[in-house]
Amino acid sequence: MRMVHVATASGTFHAHVIRARLGAAGILSETQGGSEGPYPFAGCVEVYVPEDEAEAAVAILQADAEADDDDAGAQAAEAAGDGTVWPS
Repeated sequence: MRMVHVATASGTFHAHVIRARLGAAGILSETQGGSEGPYPFAGCVEVYVPEDEAEAAVAILQADAEADDDDAGAQAAEAAGDGTVWPS
């Protein structure tokens, strides 16, 4: 099975979050880079999925990123006190 790169995480914790999200959708994944153990090195960790599931994995990760952006905008508006209520 050929694995293809779908995401680069800023560290092992973020990579595990991505893997958990993909796993919840039934997509197997693996990581390369960083290190495991009690003291992981800071650095980029690449996430790979089977080639035939790459399109679905990217769509899931993009949808999650867009939802995070929407949440961040709502939190900023709330913090600014402009009366915006989320969700509207």
